[in-house]
Amino acid sequence: MRPEDIVRLAVIGVAIFLAWNLWRGRALIPLYYMCGLVLVSLVASFIVQVENFGAAIDPANIAAISFALAACAGSSTLWQQEIGRDLEGTKVYAPFALADLRSWRVLLKTVDRIGAGPAALIYLLVYAIAIAAVAATVRPVGPGADRAAFVFSLAPTALFALLSTWYLYRGARRLVPGA
Repeated sequence: MRPEDIVRLAVIGVAIFLAWNLWRGRALIPLYYMCGLVLVSLVASFIVQVENFGAAIDPANIAAISFALAACAGSSTLWQQEIGRDLEGTKVYAPFALADLRSWRVLLKTVDRIGAGPAALIYLLVYAIAIAAVAATVRPVGPGADRAAFVFSLAPTALFALLSTWYLYRGARRLVPGA
């Protein structure tokens, strides 16, 4: 077994474990970090494809897809509870701080300033750019591999981006006053 095969199996195993816990209503790691994990996986996938790191291309794509599918297992209630917990200790009118990047506070402050709809669109735009960048640079691995199949395999990340945007929009509309 090659090292990249071990990485693939480990990533898929962790993603299945996280998805199972989210499905049961428990977030072992906050959903905010799951979103960050998907975004970091997409950026890593883009970088390894641009730099043509052959052995890392497939594991990076699998990581983005697996973590996106795992995060889709969380219910809208779970997302809303997490946003609500972050809102409790947040002064949404306060200026942005670096510590806000470790929770949904940055989203909540953005919602307070520009509204839930535009904030959700900005969130979605970040994922759309990352997904488009990966799709544009996809290099099939192996003989006879089809590029279209790899681009289509990014559909779970697009599903995650749309679903999480919807959950965040709904949660912000319900929880942030005047959103």
